[in-house]
Amino acid sequence: MIGFFLVASILAVSIAILLLWIGKTILFMVPMLHGPVFVPSKLKDINTMLELAKIKKGERVIDLGSGDGAIVVMAAKAGYTIEGCEINPWLVRQSQQLVERLGLGELVRIRRQSFWDLDFSQYDVIFLYGTSYIMERLEIKLRRELKPGARLVSNYFEFPTWQPSKRSGKIRVYMQK
Repeated sequence: MIGFFLVASILAVSIAILLLWIGKTILFMVPMLHGPVFVPSKLKDINTMLELAKIKKGERVIDLGSGDGAIVVMAAKAGYTIEGCEINPWLVRQSQQLVERLGLGELVRIRRQSFWDLDFSQYDVIFLYGTSYIMERLEIKLRRELKPGARLVSNYFEFPTWQPSKRSGKIRVYMQK
């Protein structure tokens, strides 16, 4: 009888673990159907992006598709207030935990939202590590909404017709006129 309960308990725990793993996998995969797969920016690229952005105190800054929060954390460590916008709930939670663990909650806000629903007119600096298939549509939205002088710093991917005002390797800065 004890053997039956032991086997049943092990089976129940195994099923619970399997269901948790399946749930986490689904939670991670579903947002990917609506956007690009998360690829983290390299530390040297983040440093270049922050340097080229020339953020001034008081400017409104956001990282589109903020992923694991690396850019928002680096910006906050440099003393800037920054928002992160990420559609993947697992990555939102991961980056929120990182921000909390580092004590940067006063400088960072991470939201779960599609950047297609954002009004970009309120931002001065925007960071982006997009993907090729969004750049044409995003360029149209940004050119329509950004205020004059706003800067967009893109890692790797280029806009089809917008010419960068600065460039360092694969990092480009686009300025709204």
